[in-house]
Amino acid sequence: MKAAIYGAGEYGKAFFKGLKKGDMNIDCFIDQYTSKKIFMDLPVYKIEDIEDKELNIYISVSLNNNLAIPDILNKNGFKNIHSFTNSLEKYPNILSELMKTNILWMREQNSEYFDYQCIDSVYNLLSDKNSKQIYKDTLEFRKTLDMRYYIFPDSDLQYFPNDTNLKLNINSLSLVDCGAYIGDTVKSAMYYASKNNIKVKSIFSFEADQTNINKLNKEIIKQQELFPHTDFIVYLAGIWSHNTILYFSNDGNSASSICEKDTQNSIKIPVFNLDSTLQWANPNYIKMDIEGAEQEAIK
Repeated sequence: MKAAIYGAGEYGKAFFKGLKKGDMNIDCFIDQYTSKKIFMDLPVYKIEDIEDKELNIYISVSLNNNLAIPDILNKNGFKNIHSFTNSLEKYPNILSELMKTNILWMREQNSEYFDYQCIDSVYNLLSDKNSKQIYKDTLEFRKTLDMRYYIFPDSDLQYFPNDTNLKLNINSLSLVDCGAYIGDTVKSAMYYASKNNIKVKSIFSFEADQTNINKLNKEIIKQQELFPHTDFIVYLAGIWSHNTILYFSNDGNSASSICEKDTQNSIKIPVFNLDSTLQWANPNYIKMDIEGAEQEAIK
């Protein structure tokens, strides 16, 4: 039976190499968001261009709308869909190849990342059993690459998990959304608040990518119409430890990041610290997804 990889990017390349080591032949790639016609010497197709609905499809996309991809493929008639996690379980060589990408925490030689004194100090800061277990399993997985310790995605609303009850501590939500992307967290926050009868006083959105912020503004206009008593404030800026100008990879995706040196696709952007920018706002819930700038932002 023929096989394809969904995602013609760095993860897709790792999947291709890992599956090949597992004696799996790949016939093509599928990617809805690329202009590539050829990748790894194989053709790249859109979903609608593939007639063979019996095709085995291995999903290499692990972030963002990963959970939606199988639904899209199912709706288009595909029957043999292998999720990111299931693919790793069945073909462990994929994980070894992913470690070579140097993306996120992944490193081929990752021993330098284990500062056990710091690891223990963070563990001791955690107060509930669930957090401690997730922390331990994450550590063991990154050390051993043993899928027994893999943290499987849950169905909780991102940034608003079921085991965190905001109503216990917050009467009126004032959210700071650092790395607001296209407004997905804004939408989730309003949904969560409505469902749990929590008033939302204000949402402060920080996003540095111009492409993203155009989509963010459209989402906020929708939410403003639904919730006219909430203040929505958008900053075209990043978050840092102090107010300055830095470089930013303006790629229009969820992994766009601040960089201190100029690169091929980077632009100059303002970055603010939260203390001086929001000293008047008294926020009570802060979300950060800012691709490595979290440490500076927390400072």
